[in-house]
Amino acid sequence: MGLYRVSALNEQKEVCVLVHGINSSPNTWHEALNRTFADEEIRERYEFWTFGYPSGAPIPYLAAKLRDSMHEMLAFRQRRGAVNQKVTIVGHSMGGILAKAVTQEGGDEDWNKLFKVPIDQLRVNSQDREVLRNMIYYLPIDEVERVIFCAVPHRGSKFAAKPGARIVGDLIQVPTQIAQLTTDIVKQSSYALTPLGMEIAKHRATSLDQLRPTSQVTADFLYKPLNPAVEFYSIIGRKDSNPSKPLAETTDGVVPYTSSHIDGVVSEKVVFRSSHGVHRTDGGIEEIIRILKLP
Repeated sequence: MGLYRVSALNEQKEVCVLVHGINSSPNTWHEALNRTFADEEIRERYEFWTFGYPSGAPIPYLAAKLRDSMHEMLAFRQRRGAVNQKVTIVGHSMGGILAKAVTQEGGDEDWNKLFKVPIDQLRVNSQDREVLRNMIYYLPIDEVERVIFCAVPHRGSKFAAKPGARIVGDLIQVPTQIAQLTTDIVKQSSYALTPLGMEIAKHRATSLDQLRPTSQVTADFLYKPLNPAVEFYSIIGRKDSNPSKPLAETTDGVVPYTSSHIDGVVSEKVVFRSSHGVHRTDGGIEEIIRILKLP
């Protein structure tokens, strides 16, 4: 879990953070990294980092970990003299959900969907209280100025509810910290949970569960509007090569266009004959490079 630098530290450069999707790892970016490093303009402009995480944890928990890691990374660079802390995040699949989350704001409205009492009245230890606070109460990371979505299920994916996905789900383990936290909350503070809060805590919903279109967590926490202070770009794959087929009827095999499309982006690139791994295709990588070169 955490951010790892994959190019030389240079306090004069901008930062590009690559975030993988569910049941994946930072290795998924090796084609894109090879191509971007081969481009002198990008190589001289950006310092690259990847974020690795256990993809079974609830999405709000993973988003909190990404926020914490980015604050640590920015502080690390500042101590070494970095002045230009402009950040671009490229997120594939659920990684795009996490990228979007670090540009958003939480607060009492989110807390009240899960708990009936204020956070300071919850019967948990101080460490668990801090974990919960980081998951629910947060501010946008101002240094993030650009986010590139690659095959991101903004409205969930029906694939998450299919039998094949359940097999993947069986291989996904919830981190010990969050598993113990949910157990403690059910034991000590069940009185304070709303029905949604009890569902999440009792069943230890994984990130895969939360990507189902019918998930209440998806509806309540992932459908927040885009931050108008950030530039967003979309890269979307479609398996077919028929230009006359309506976009609304297309899919990359995992995420339908109706979920990967989101209003408010600066641009949207649809890559034909692409599976869900659009970030590894020639068309997808070319679009990432194009966006990274923008002023």
